[in-house]
Parts: sequence; C-alpha cells; structure tokens
Amino acid sequence: MRAIAIILLLCAGIATPAGAAGRVALLIGNAGYDRPELSLANPINDVDALSARLGEVGFDVITARDSTRPEMLASLDQFARNARDAEIAMVFYAGHGVQVSSENYLIGVELPALAADAVAASSITLSEIREAVDRADADLSVIILDACRNNPLVETGIAPEGLAQSRGTAGTLIAYSTDPGNVALDGSGTNSTFTEALLDNIATPGIDVRIMFGRVRQEVVRETRGLQIPWVEESVLGEFYLVPGSRPDTVDAEVRDWEAADEAGSAAAYAAYLDRYPDGLFAQVARTRIEALTAEGDAPAPEMFAALDNTGAVAASLELLGYASATRDVGPQDLGPYLAQAFADWRAAQRPGTGTVERLIEDGAQMAVFLGTYTAGVLRQDLRAFIALERNLELAQDDLARARAGFGDDPAARPVIDEIAANVAAMVAQRDAVAARLDASRSYYHDLINTTEANFMPEISIDLVPRHGATRGGTEMPSRVLEDARTFLRQLDIMSRAPSGSYAWLTDFLEEDRPSPDRP
Repeated sequence: MRAIAIILLLCAGIATPAGAAGRVALLIGNAGYDRPELSLANPINDVDALSARLGEVGFDVITARDSTRPEMLASLDQFARNARDAEIAMVFYAGHGVQVSSENYLIGVELPALAADAVAASSITLSEIREAVDRADADLSVIILDACRNNPLVETGIAPEGLAQSRGTAGTLIAYSTDPGNVALDGSGTNSTFTEALLDNIATPGIDVRIMFGRVRQEVVRETRGLQIPWVEESVLGEFYLVPGSRPDTVDAEVRDWEAADEAGSAAAYAAYLDRYPDGLFAQVARTRIEALTAEGDAPAPEMFAALDNTGAVAASLELLGYASATRDVGPQDLGPYLAQAFADWRAAQRPGTGTVERLIEDGAQMAVFLGTYTAGVLRQDLRAFIALERNLELAQDDLARARAGFGDDPAARPVIDEIAANVAAMVAQRDAVAARLDASRSYYHDLINTTEANFMPEISIDLVPRHGATRGGTEMPSRVLEDARTFLRQLDIMSRAPSGSYAWLTDFLEEDRPSPDRP
C-alpha cells in the first residue's frame, strides 16, 4: 500500500498572487524499503514531480526520500517551524500505509518485520502529521492520503485493507486516494494513478480546492474504470484557491459561435449556428428560439440552457464530476453562462465526439451510483458500530452504577471503580467520535440521495454499480459492494415515493437487518 499525505494550506478567500509568501510543502516518499517485498516503483517519482509542480506555483518545498521514522519526525518538525502562520502548507507522503486499531500508520523504510509492533515502531501516524499541521496554524490545511496499495502486511492479517477515516479540525481537508477500507492502484507509468491525476489538476487556476479534488476523482474513476474512487473529508469554510486567477479559457469555437448567434438574436443567426453544428450543445435551444421568432416575431429572453428540459441534471452532473460548485446560489440570469462554461471545461477533457449533454448526464448518474454505493457502505458500518457502542456503553454504565452503589465507601475498591469509570469515559469518547462521523456521512448521503432522485432516476440501474474483485483487480462484484449498491438503489426508490424532506432512507438502514416479506 502507498501513502500520500498532502497538507495543502490553500490560499484563503480572496485570490492572492501565485508567488505569495507563506506557502510551504513537505513531501515524503518511501520506496526503497529494507524488506524487498515492500519495494515500490513510484513514490520517489511522485515526490519529484509534485515538488516541481508546487515550485511553479510558489511553494517552498521540503523533500524527504526513503526515510525512517526518526527522519520523518524530524522533517515534520522542520515543516511545522517553516510553515508557522503560513497561508498554505503541504505535507505529501508516498509509500506504504496501513490502519491498525483505527489509526493510520505511514511506514518508514526501516520496517524490520511484518508484525504490528514493528509497524508501530517504524511508522509515523496520521495523528502525528495532524499535530504538526496544528502547530503550523496555517490558514487552511489539506491532508491527502494515497496510502492504500496492496502489501504483505494485509496478507499477514495484522491490518485490514486500506486506511481508516480521520477527520481534521476546522479548516482542514483530508483527501484519500480511494474510499476508506479499499485498495488504490500504483499505476503503470512513472506516477501512481492518483498522483498523475493530482499533477494534471493541482495547478489549474481559478478553481476552489474542493472542485479541484472533484476533477481528480473523476479522472481516477475514469482511468481505473471505477476500481478506485478518491474520497474527501473536509471542514473548510469559504472558497480557497491553490492557484488564483480566472478560469481557463476552454470555451471552444462552437460556444463562441453560439454566443455570437445569441447576441444577434435573429432566426437567421440561429439557423447559421445550426448549419455549422446540427447536433451541437445549443442545437435544441437554437431550434426553440427559431420557432419562437418565427411564430411571434420577438426574440425570446431565456439565457443559455433555459430551453433544456434537463438543466437540473446538467448542473448536478457538473457538480458531481467536479466542474461546478453547487448552483443553488447562482441567480437565474447567471445560471446559463455558468453552466455553459462548466460544460465547456468538461467537454474539453472528453474524447472527440463524446462530449454531449446526454453523455454528461450518463457520467453524472454513474458517479452518483459510485458515491451512493460507497457511502451506503460507510453508513452501514458506522450505524452498526454506533448501535453496538450504545448497547455496550449502557451495560458498562450499569456496571459502574452497581459498583459505586455497592462498594463506593470501600477504599480498597476505589482503584477498581476508578478503572471502570475510565473505561466508561473511553467508551463515551469512542461513541461520540462515531456519532460525529456518522452525522457528517448522513448529511452527505441525504444530499446525494435527493440529488440523484431529483435528476437521474431515468438513468439509474444496477448496471452502473462499480465492478471489481476483492483485491481490486478482478471484474466480479463482491457481495459487500452488491449489498451496498442494492441498498442505495432501494433507498432511491423509497425516496421517489416519500414526501419532500423525508428521511425514510435512514429508517430503511435501521431496519435493514430485520427480515421483511417485501424485501428479497
């Protein structure tokens, strides 16, 4: 497995010059492990490529290659000092990583044995990286973990596949190269699949960091055919830009020709557009306006996209695929031009002849099913964990109450009672952590369900479910993924018949394990 940890402390709020002071990056790459079976091909290449790219956008870069735990800790200390009060800070880790007892360990090259105690002694943890970030106290922190490659540690059984979720403090974004508990691909080129997508998008000017990661996700999903889906946890307020500036001018000749025809506003101008682009993006709009002009003699007022019947699906697709932020705050007069620009950005990344509105909506529906399938799995796991913790906590609290009632006055029993109380407090903290994670996932899933039900139901089917083997290298659909997919699709159907604002899907989750004559 491999870890990338980037802490991007991105330009806050108002755009600042690309070379502004206060941008610091720490890039750690571990490839040459002492144990030959752990050797990796791409981490050093990833560090070198990202170092060059970040240097171009004004970062002071610290690099550490093939490092031990003490060397990585020393690099983190240097980073925390150099990045103190910075606008932007970055920590990038590429190498092996595993989760043990809900902690993520990023493994140093000196690992002597495939054993849990050796991993702990040879690794830095995500918690230690976050502590260094907190000491830096930058405006914005982004932690990216690409630490999910297959490795012998998983095969020994000392660690499960993939990494555990971990939430940062306010102002922190944590991005994973793949969804929690799954395996990422190392890539067949000089960089990992995830890093290659990151390099392609990280220096794009004028886009919010969350949209940038949406584009990374789309590229990775496309390149891996759904075998790998990058994941993001964030508590970022406001918009932040790694590279400020206006959005790139990707509006092609067709969009410019349409704008000229629309400005002219005549039936002849729209007909000339249709002559050049009979199946173009705005063909339906042009025909509608020609009909209106011919019938009524007055130019219609709607903006771009206004004549489309599926504007909501277009907007939702562009948002899910990382080419637009939420459009609910975009005014009606601005929506058409905003979607036209976002669509042009998306189409520029497609193969010739495939960048149609229909294809965009198909891609948006597929992304919705990808995200719904995996979020359903995360929610199911967290719900079960929360229910189990609640039951165990109730039993432990009863035991503590009985111990205090029966032996509270006995000084000899005080150490035992204190130990029970400490265990109860630890269980409360664990329960609260799961509850917080569950609440964030629930909110995201609720929005995703509503978006999908409102915009993509005609396109939704089991055929859109991501197919991969248990080791992420096959073509079969493992039972866990199939169960999660059926849950998402079933809950879409429930929500299509439920009143607006309903949380019927949550009730379905809670009843999922109960036998029902209506459920196959």
